[in-house]
Amino acid sequence: MVEIPFPLKRERYLDLGQEAMNSGKIQQASDYFKEAYACQKDFPLNFLLVSTLLELKKCDEALAVAEEFLPDYEKHLDFLGLYLQCLLETENFRRPSNSQPKTIKHLRHSAKKNYGL
Repeated sequence: MVEIPFPLKRERYLDLGQEAMNSGKIQQASDYFKEAYACQKDFPLNFLLVSTLLELKKCDEALAVAEEFLPDYEKHLDFLGLYLQCLLETENFRRPSNSQPKTIKHLRHSAKKNYGL
């Protein structure tokens, strides 16, 4: 069966996700954000989805989603904190692996380059 595209489907999922978040229904918000993300990925939605996943303690999933837009997280100091929270929650600072090429040294270099730190 072929799915018929529904106009503004992504926007509707975003609206429903925001409503759920405002009502404190984080799981429901996360589900709606995932649906919107499946329609079209962008950094603002990535940030919302990662935030809800972390709140639900789905830290590995949050890190995987965040890494899809890692350059965007590195460019904005406010957003970098969320990415660092993902790393801390998954203990990736203590257990580096080949699948985790971003290191503390890389993040330090990025911070110096982007923020003059």
